[in-house]
Amino acid sequence: MSTLESRASITAIVAMSVAAVLVFSLLPIISGAAAERFALSPEQIGLVAFYYFLPYALVSAAASFWIYRISWRKVRNLGFLLMVLGLAAATVATSFLWMCLGMVLVAAGAALLFPVCMTASALMENPSRIFAIRLTAEQMVPAVMLVSVTLLLGGVIQFKTLFLLMLAVVAGAALMSLGLPVVSQTHESESAAQAAKVKYGPLIALVLNFAGYAALWAFFERVGAARHFDSGFIALWLSVALLTAGVGPLFAMALEVRVRGNWAGMLATLILVACMVLLAKLESPGVYAVALTIIPMAYGVSLVFLLSAVAASDSQGKTAALMPLGLATGAAVGPLLFGYLWAAEQPVILFAAVSIAAGAYWLLFQGSASSYQHTEGRRDV
Repeated sequence: MSTLESRASITAIVAMSVAAVLVFSLLPIISGAAAERFALSPEQIGLVAFYYFLPYALVSAAASFWIYRISWRKVRNLGFLLMVLGLAAATVATSFLWMCLGMVLVAAGAALLFPVCMTASALMENPSRIFAIRLTAEQMVPAVMLVSVTLLLGGVIQFKTLFLLMLAVVAGAALMSLGLPVVSQTHESESAAQAAKVKYGPLIALVLNFAGYAALWAFFERVGAARHFDSGFIALWLSVALLTAGVGPLFAMALEVRVRGNWAGMLATLILVACMVLLAKLESPGVYAVALTIIPMAYGVSLVFLLSAVAASDSQGKTAALMPLGLATGAAVGPLLFGYLWAAEQPVILFAAVSIAAGAYWLLFQGSASSYQHTEGRRDV
């Protein structure tokens, strides 16, 4: 077993991934808490995600240049330091501006951690498996945190309490990541990795797909609030959403051995889109609950195969190092557009559904027709 695929290394990669994705996993709760604390408009709620994911994208953009040049342990140390400082600053923020400045630091730190996780995952013999494990942990950890606190606090999570809990999760992840290897590549293979070219087509499709999902996810809490659902009801089903989002990747691992990955990913996408159409057309609490149960789970299934397709487009992992850039760009642009379109009373949920479907179709069937076959071949290395 290589150092990269040792138990300590996998634990470190999963822990770093949980920390790097924590803000996105809790984005509806963060958006809602910030909206209540600072009396934000729909446009400003969109800016919560935009101000976080714009610096995330900018830092991630350089990942392919440093991913094999700088010790991964040094990158990890700096990433966690920035996240801790940023969360501490946001916790005590007295204005929306100061909260956003703190979140910029958090974003910069997370954007250093995530490319290491993506590159290490893509270089393993079975990328789909590690992607599924990571995605499950990324959702289950905040889900357990949210469910526990919701039960203890009666369905209401205050802004400061939320950020203190996030700080605790990040600190725990830092301790669990101590087994990270210095770097994944040997000197001989490093030159090949440096010469590899980034494949931008799959990254663009990933941006389009994730922008649609991030837009809906960031506003899920506000969608319920706009329909005058009880705050405890909304918090409960957001907790369920995080749990089912973690179950989705486990389904993907089971499907992987029975169904071609591109077809499994597209089927999950179609189920997700159907639920989004129902959510847009029907405003009952039951439909809201069903949507929060199925949509994150279906996206968890499809995302495993989408990430595997991007990873398979480049055997040296340089494109994988830029997957955080693609995800961050989608997460920055999607909620921002959603906020403005919602304020303009446009059918934003349907627009988001089209974006998700188009990105998935292009990546799984057009731009990366042979991607999953390539991934399957690597499994036998």
